[in-house]
Amino acid sequence: MEFNQNQLLYISFTQDISRINVGTHNGFMIYNIDPYNIFYSSEQGGGCSIVESIETIVITVGSGVSGNNSKRVAQIINIEQSTNPTEVGKLYFETPILAIKANKKRLIFVLEEEIHIYSTEELSFFTKISTVSNPKGVCALSAGAELYPMLLAYPSSRGSGRGDLILYDPLSLEKSRTIIDIHDHPLRFINFSSDGKLVATASHSGTLIKILPISEKENDRYVFRRGILHSADITSIAFNKSTKYLAVSSLNGTVHIFNISDGLEKYNSSKSVMQSVSDALWGEETRSFFNCQMHTRIK
Repeated sequence: MEFNQNQLLYISFTQDISRINVGTHNGFMIYNIDPYNIFYSSEQGGGCSIVESIETIVITVGSGVSGNNSKRVAQIINIEQSTNPTEVGKLYFETPILAIKANKKRLIFVLEEEIHIYSTEELSFFTKISTVSNPKGVCALSAGAELYPMLLAYPSSRGSGRGDLILYDPLSLEKSRTIIDIHDHPLRFINFSSDGKLVATASHSGTLIKILPISEKENDRYVFRRGILHSADITSIAFNKSTKYLAVSSLNGTVHIFNISDGLEKYNSSKSVMQSVSDALWGEETRSFFNCQMHTRIK
């Protein structure tokens, strides 16, 4: 299946960064990364505004307003037999699905004012969480590992208008931790490192990217400056597999890559008291070592 920029509706990596999910006006595709090839392609007669996958399970959301192609309907299919995919089930919601986060244990559906948590294996409903108005579907789900637990991260509903973050355990269904005042503006993007040790955040201003450990026992924090004078709508934050680098893209077409160790908080005694207090919390702002302007045309 070939597509151009006008057909592209959605693109994401799988959680293990082994595949790329692509949604278009005509259906969806899943690509293997190494070696690069098409793993699965479907022209289902309608657009896919969201496509996420876990091994052979694919979750899609339509791009329309009614019927099975509605943005309020999630379709789950098993593509293990690529020539004869089977429908696992459909889930219906009262408002449009804005984001889906998935791993082998949990399926997370993000609506504007709610987050719904399901079991991946049985597709059974566990609970829903009321949130602050979240029209961009800002949310992140870590994989969960031996050292660091699976966590769900989403903006706090504290009502401060600032960048507060909630870390929630989707296995025990209990709030793990609330971190306040990470940013001066509400959160725009959140993502975990692949090992689940760190969480990166950006606000609606898009000028600062901040990283902090998910454990209260660890103190290292990192801060990076993407811009100074102009705000930007952050569209992606991604750690590489070794958690050495962080890539940040925005709607203005820029991609910045940061060396994470360079952003470790630093103290500068020549600054004022107020600046020093701020830097003691978040450190001096480190610039990207590489950035580029992306072409808008997709071939």
